[in-house]
Amino acid sequence: MPVLGEGLLGPQRVVIHPRSERDLAWGEDHAGAKAPGGPYSFRAYTLGPVTRIFVDKTETRASVGWLILHELAHAVLNRAPRTAGPLRSQPRPTNYATNDTAHEAVPEEQICNRVADLLTVQLGGRPGLNRHWWRKRTRAYASA
Repeated sequence: MPVLGEGLLGPQRVVIHPRSERDLAWGEDHAGAKAPGGPYSFRAYTLGPVTRIFVDKTETRASVGWLILHELAHAVLNRAPRTAGPLRSQPRPTNYATNDTAHEAVPEEQICNRVADLLTVQLGGRPGLNRHWWRKRTRAYASA
């Protein structure tokens, strides 16, 4: 059984917010800037030692667990510049934050997805709860 703290390279605070606090949290972390896209453009982000996850009915207990693992993988990369540098050397697509296909095409996202998939299985969770999985849920709730 993996011990998550052993893989972290420093402290990481994970804050779970109701989705309704997304814009407020983003503005606080980004000097008052407006969050990109609409309320369902992203699920979480990691900025330095803080990870913020936004939940509502589109998430499940398993998907929140998977998402924490995904974001912790970003946190580890943030503290490993010799690894992150080459991964981040190519510019992200301009629609990275708001377009699922563009987001999932970024190598760092693919690595974090894979880490989350591998660790969640070891912890008894469900793999594959990535952005495409979540988008299907957001569409299902929008049409309900």
